[in-house]
Amino acid sequence: MKKVKIAILAIFLILLLGSMSACVQITVENPNAKPNGSSEISVASSSSASSSTSRPAASSAPGCGDAPCFASKPSSDKIVLPNFVGMIYDTDIKDNADYADLEFEITYDNVPSKQPGEVLRQTPAAGMTVKKGKTVSLTVNGEAEQVVVEDVKGYKQQDAYDALKALNLSPKIQAVADDDTAVGYVVKTDPAAGSTVSTGTTVTIYVSSGPSTESAVIPNIVGYQYSAAKEELEAAGFVVTAEYDDESDKDENTVLSVSPNEGEKAKKGSVVTVTVSSGKGAQKDVYYDIPLPGGVSDDLTMKIYVDGTLIETRTVNPSTSPYSNMTFTGKGRANLVITLNDQQYITAEIDYTTQSINVTSQQAYSPMK
Repeated sequence: MKKVKIAILAIFLILLLGSMSACVQITVENPNAKPNGSSEISVASSSSASSSTSRPAASSAPGCGDAPCFASKPSSDKIVLPNFVGMIYDTDIKDNADYADLEFEITYDNVPSKQPGEVLRQTPAAGMTVKKGKTVSLTVNGEAEQVVVEDVKGYKQQDAYDALKALNLSPKIQAVADDDTAVGYVVKTDPAAGSTVSTGTTVTIYVSSGPSTESAVIPNIVGYQYSAAKEELEAAGFVVTAEYDDESDKDENTVLSVSPNEGEKAKKGSVVTVTVSSGKGAQKDVYYDIPLPGGVSDDLTMKIYVDGTLIETRTVNPSTSPYSNMTFTGKGRANLVITLNDQQYITAEIDYTTQSINVTSQQAYSPMK
């Protein structure tokens, strides 16, 4: 027992001096377990030496078991970049407090199919971790600039390509047979020279491949949809280009005429021009569910005016149905005024092109006393 007491006292002294780890395991063997009746004490430490240097605070987070866990906080000066692509710079990013710790470098590109101000590309990419104050490069879609297609007829192919490219257009080469233009020189463009288009627009440059030795008859395609007519002409060996007529009252994409004319012979590989209705001049139907005032159970006289002309008078009762249906037929735009018991109720614009009703005002109905 004397040896046991001495050993225990030694342990306490070691702990007080800080020369051993805080994790100490004491194993006392039963004196009766050894034949000579001696006792054995073993001391185990989790480290071979102690230090006066301060340690991180031990965490009691789940999953650590009996061993201490040391938490490491993420660096507060780092940011994970969001995906800016698809956002509108002026409204979603600029002056947004969420991105106050970033700097932005803006360059512009033009993609006609995207919205003005939409972010097209970013560097570094989304998901990258960067330091606060990092400059992020954004490529933003600029407003489409309008340019006039240069007349490059008679130019060499490369010269025509370079001239249109310098206007920030997208040239595309198409070979065509032509009896009057030397091989490698431009016959025409689509859109045609002198047309006003947005930068980034694709302009097809038709380049002569020389005279064709074969001819074919222009098929009957007037009245067809453009896609079907184009398919037939290409199957006959022609190169097809389209021109659009805004004045036609035919449905959109209806073929109005063709040059050379139907039934005429033309060289295979030559350009055939198809005139197509843009649909802007065609009459269209616009449906409108006219909302009726709530809390009214009396019959009301509704009058409907289009461009100042009374086109219909009807009796409606809001307690029977909350809407009154109306179909308008026309083209372009028209002004719409609806009255209830001679009180102005709704003013709107009918857009036949988009087939929509754009309400500009709706006034509360006041029952007569």
